[in-house]
Amino acid sequence: MSEPKISVLMSVYNTPEKWLRNAIESILTQTFSDFEFVIVLDKPTDNSTEVVKEYAANDGRVIILENSENLGLTKNLNKGLAVARGKYIARMDSDDVAFKHRFEKQYQYMEAHPEVVALGTQVCTSLDPEHAMDKFPVSDWTPDQDVLKIRMLFHNVGLPHPTSMFRHDVMIQHGITYDERIKKSQDYKLWVDLMPYGEIGMLNEVLLMYRVHEGQISTNRKNQYQYAHMVALEQAEKLLGTLTEEEKAFHECFASMDIPNNDVSGYERYINRLIQENKRKGLYDKDKFQRELKYAWTQKAFRRAVKMKRIDMLTSKKTFVMLSPRMISYLKENKAVKARRRIAVENADFSDCVLI
Repeated sequence: MSEPKISVLMSVYNTPEKWLRNAIESILTQTFSDFEFVIVLDKPTDNSTEVVKEYAANDGRVIILENSENLGLTKNLNKGLAVARGKYIARMDSDDVAFKHRFEKQYQYMEAHPEVVALGTQVCTSLDPEHAMDKFPVSDWTPDQDVLKIRMLFHNVGLPHPTSMFRHDVMIQHGITYDERIKKSQDYKLWVDLMPYGEIGMLNEVLLMYRVHEGQISTNRKNQYQYAHMVALEQAEKLLGTLTEEEKAFHECFASMDIPNNDVSGYERYINRLIQENKRKGLYDKDKFQRELKYAWTQKAFRRAVKMKRIDMLTSKKTFVMLSPRMISYLKENKAVKARRRIAVENADFSDCVLI
């Protein structure tokens, strides 16, 4: 039996039947049909097992792995990877809906761009154009791979996980799997592990409906941030070595929407330390690194001034640097990247996504 071009990985645990059928149907009706669909049943207690087995009985591309105990998403994805035979690995969540040309367009792009190790797409949160972006934040992903690597030092600016497709041979060659310590934000760690071996790309086209609801993993923000912060700190330690508890708190603040609520001199010292150590070690592009950190500082400064009525960060030299023509041009570039995503959603072909 020939190997499929794509192996699709999906984990299922107690997904409402209608949503689960939406997700499975959206994969099985893809215009690109040369794939295997590996579904890991994580010992669900509802009728998810029966639903999945129904599809497997009618489509030989569906491969079922059943757990004897509930293992969680990260371990389930590794179980799927262990049996996957495809040239590319594609992710899918059991509550989302793929547009029918998703695999066709991603496969063609990956074949034409060998430098890209992982590829995502834009998403919508509703098939109603007026609500297509409701509750979904604009990603800080950027085509500038140097900047992407720098931003990954603080938080996940990679791909929407259920839209991703990545090269299986790269993972095998470098021994990359999902890090099972990371029970949530496992995609963040995966992008960090893949970035040394190629580019992280994004099709500026909506090819998946991302269903936003209270039960999904990404809405459990406290635990999500806990694991994301673990990934961020491990990168910071590669640059700085051992961090004090205070420095870990500074890093977490700059990785989040939090505003420094006390004297900011410690935060400034931490930023300076990052810049100086990177000048010495050269882990990141030196000019872009300084620019990104000053950009992050300025964002905090404006929020601190507006919400806390404190202007001490605004009067810092780091903030004044942002007023230079070069930095203003950089701010416009950032704004343009985010605007392109909004345009992609506005121009989405919603007829390419059919809910059953």
